[in-house]
Amino acid sequence: MIFTYDLLILLLAGLSAGFLAGLLGVGGGIIFVPVLSWYLEKTGVDSHVEVVMVIANSLALACIMGISGTLSQKKKGYFFPKPTLALGMGGAITSVATAYLISHTEMYDKRTFGLFFSILLIPLIVKMFRAKDTSGEVEEAEDKNIDFPKWRLFLVGLLTGVVSALSGLGGGVIMIPLLNSWAGLSMRKSGAISLSSIVIIAFFMSIYYMTTSAIDVPKMPLTFGYIHLPVLLPLALGVSVAAPFGVKMAHKMSGTTIKWIFVTLFCLILIEMNW
Repeated sequence: MIFTYDLLILLLAGLSAGFLAGLLGVGGGIIFVPVLSWYLEKTGVDSHVEVVMVIANSLALACIMGISGTLSQKKKGYFFPKPTLALGMGGAITSVATAYLISHTEMYDKRTFGLFFSILLIPLIVKMFRAKDTSGEVEEAEDKNIDFPKWRLFLVGLLTGVVSALSGLGGGVIMIPLLNSWAGLSMRKSGAISLSSIVIIAFFMSIYYMTTSAIDVPKMPLTFGYIHLPVLLPLALGVSVAAPFGVKMAHKMSGTTIKWIFVTLFCLILIEMNW
């Protein structure tokens, strides 16, 4: 049962995550994961089940957030179907495969993954931050042109799918530095492609978690597989409302400012994962 103060916390968390996701192109998991953990701990579910439910519901929210943000980006001319499809399909393959392993085994360890995640992404963030920014008319011109092999985007998607399934973060934290530093795309464009790709990756994972047989999940009302609607819906409402405002703000900021915010967010994610 959700009390009034629980509902308020969930709505505020959804608003914050939606704005952040629209601004940067990330999945909002840095907010979803601790809030979902807080709520599910109150239900008394087993720790392994809680981990899976947190990831499942976080990714379902990332899908909703991605749809809201992508619609706003499309209105501004920042929707790129081909790279989105290449990234999204690659991520969908590995994310569902990884999700199957998580839900059917107890091999997953948050601390081990946090260490691996840090070793993987810290060099990328450093390279991204040192890369020369494009701004103004130069950035706008680049953002209308994508000349990057689709097979490389597919590889980025494969890696993103694993990270998404293990963390519940949606994948933006790995897609954006790779697109910015490896593909040489602007922060604004990287965020827009990341946002739309998250929709595909998170959609397939949400369907998997919703339809999989979850016999170890406690009998709770309005729960389908690992997806728990009473906690999902208030967060989703906040996400849907706030994501377009984050997108609007992203188009008013410089690439350098967005990059600083992203690096700050990344540091917070590292602390959360390795604490």
